[in-house]
Amino acid sequence: MSCVENYKSESLRYLFSREQIQKTRSGPVQQALKACAMRLLKQKKMYEGQRDMLYNQTFNLDQVSFAAERLKDAQQTVMHISLCF
Repeated sequence: MSCVENYKSESLRYLFSREQIQKTRSGPVQQALKACAMRLLKQKKMYEGQRDMLYNQTFNLDQVSFAAERLKDAQQTVMHISLCF
């Protein structure tokens, strides 16, 4: 499962546990559900961080690829100019 899929899954699980918390009375069951919801929120935040890191890495790789293409184009331009003289 990718971190984006995990993020969506954790979001749904959190919403479900939040509904359960609202339906239960105060007591140990509600406290356990709250602890579970907090754990889910921490996991969701972790997945968000991983997702953002992957997006940034993808962006950086795209930038490197684009820079490499520009260098190749510049090299070809210099080669053509030097052949003309």
